Order: sequence, then C-alpha cells, then structure tokens
Amino acid sequence: MAAEWTLTIATDESVYPVTIQSTASVARLSELVAFHTGVAVAQQTLVFNGQPLTSAQQRLDAAGVRDGDLVQLVVLRAPPPRVASAQPPAATRLLPDGSAADPVAFQARPAGRRECQCCA
Repeated sequence: MAAEWTLTIATDESVYPVTIQSTASVARLSELVAFHTGVAVAQQTLVFNGQPLTSAQQRLDAAGVRDGDLVQLVVLRAPPPRVASAQPPAATRLLPDGSAADPVAFQARPAGRRECQCCA
C-alpha cells in the first residue's frame, strides 16, 4: 500500500504543500504542481536535491523523494511566439527570372535620410 506524503514545492516567490502518493510518478507531481501554482506542466522543471526530475514516468520514491522533502519549481519562460514565415516585402521581391519586381526598392537611400517623420 502506498503511503501518502506531503511535499513542499518552492518557487522564488512562494511555497506550496502538496499531498501525493509515494508511488506517484513525476508526471503526476507536475500535474499537481500545475494545479496548485498555475504554472503549466510544459513550463516546469522540478528539481530535487539539485537535480532535475527529468523522467516523467519515474516514481517519486524511486527518485529518492521522501515524505516532507522540498522540491523546487523552476519556471521556464514561455518560448517567443513563432512568426509566420517571413516573406520579403513585395517591393524587394524577385521575379522568377531573378530580376527585381521593384528595382527602386533595392537602391541605397541617401545618408541621413529617414523613412518616416517619427525617426527624423
């Protein structure tokens, strides 16, 4: 029969007591941490004794975690949003034969000249 443990989850700002079965997986702990902290599983790294708990399927007792232990939650920054494939402006587009669709767009601008009034 699995024992019920209380672990302390610590972030840079807060601590959260979490009750979990000793035989639960790291993935289950991550789900509970997400519930208590609001930090999505994909943005979590759980660290125990200075080592990240990287195997989601590993049981907590097999990872060395015991009742009353402290697990640190490191919140990963969300990746920057993906930008749709950047297409060159139509003015700098090349035609199938390799020539410029708008040759003037490829000409160098005079030094000191700004594109808009806000940058002048």
